[in-house]
Amino acid sequence: MKKKLILIPLISSLPVLSLESLYQAIFKVKGNSVQEGMKTVTPPFLYNWAKLQTNLGALSRMIIKANEMNGFPLNGSIAYARSLKQEEYTIINAHGHKLYGTLYKAKKPTDRYVFFSHGFNMTGLTDSCRYIREYNKLGLNVFVVDHRHEGRSEGDVVTFGDQESKDCVLWLQFLEKVKGPKIKVMLHGVSMGSSTALLTAAHPDLPKSVKCLIADCGYTSAKDEFYHVLRAFHLPKTVAALLVTALANYYHLRSGYNLEDAAPIEHNKDIKIPTMIMHGDDDIFVPVTMGYENYESLTCPRELHIFPNTSHSASQFNYNNEYFTYIKQYINKYL
Repeated sequence: MKKKLILIPLISSLPVLSLESLYQAIFKVKGNSVQEGMKTVTPPFLYNWAKLQTNLGALSRMIIKANEMNGFPLNGSIAYARSLKQEEYTIINAHGHKLYGTLYKAKKPTDRYVFFSHGFNMTGLTDSCRYIREYNKLGLNVFVVDHRHEGRSEGDVVTFGDQESKDCVLWLQFLEKVKGPKIKVMLHGVSMGSSTALLTAAHPDLPKSVKCLIADCGYTSAKDEFYHVLRAFHLPKTVAALLVTALANYYHLRSGYNLEDAAPIEHNKDIKIPTMIMHGDDDIFVPVTMGYENYESLTCPRELHIFPNTSHSASQFNYNNEYFTYIKQYINKYL
């Protein structure tokens, strides 16, 4: 009887759960320009649905909370980033999309760079600004891109790391060409950007200037992530699995891309550079088990740091000193 009661609001929302609605809400949603740094951190589809389904538990409550607080307090960090000397760049990717990137320069000249890969439905600046401030204190340049179909960059759909990682390789090759082969680069990705960074590091054409990687709260695969979110909304296992398969097929039909290709767990063995995995142990969106799985699948030099009582993408926010102490030691060792 309890299961039937749980499914009643779900059944009433079935029109919202059509494949086209899911496709538009997940793959076609576009991270906005930074405005004043205040941004809805989940698509309206999920937010509006969560408001109707608060009885379904922690995930819906977290979605509402995240939107009402507009993510983290970014205004001060964005203002700080904008106060730094900057260089603007564009490239054209393999699909003809014009992509935008910004270099936030260290106060003193240095050949050390952080290449930041942002998360889903975000822009490069909104997701990276709180890290730019800390990296600037460490004397590093920070190169920030808007992934395809996000922020200023062109693109047809979000591909959850599949095509974004190929774009990142182009960016890294471009950066090495512009700044010279002696530069040293560390990848840093958060959420979808973390999984993108893992796929980037596994790419056979990764430039030699890329020395190490930080992957914060990334998923093992897009399909695993979608299944997890659907299960969090109390969909039965079989229904969730069928819906993920149907959505993947529909995504391929509409976009031409394969969701199966957005799977870092299948390629982590190919990563050669040192890799640090970071994750919050109370992550509802991307469970910490995925962090452990990504870590265990690595064959390169690796580190794992789990932050207690920490939700998605909040490790730096909750434990800034510890977070950047680990990073400082890591940089001193590898960069």
